Amino acid sequence: MQQSDLYSLASLRELYLNNEDFVVKTIEVFVHQIGQDVLKLNENLAAGDWKDLRSTAHKIKPNIDLLEMTSIKTDIRDIEKTASKNTSDEMRMKVKKITETINAVTSSLQEYLDNQKH
Repeated sequence: MQQSDLYSLASLRELYLNNEDFVVKTIEVFVHQIGQDVLKLNENLAAGDWKDLRSTAHKIKPNIDLLEMTSIKTDIRDIEKTASKNTSDEMRMKVKKITETINAVTSSLQEYLDNQKH
């Protein structure tokens, strides 16, 4: 999957009427916060804490929507709605995919931020 397929800033730009300062600030917050949320998602899964796994997925979902990460949009919703011991293998695959995708997006967005400062 190409970087351009991982996410889009179109909705964010539309929300902020193309005000790049607001876009950059929002991306900075995302890059700073999302790593902790993904770590918590993985910790919840490892601990078999299905309630907190669903809760953490719920917390991450708006970021996935705002940055149009369409490849994991369904996965995060599935975790939010159905995570349980009975679905643990399926949840492991989904959490892995979400983690890898968000890590790639975060890396790309950090590059974007670095380029904005020059």
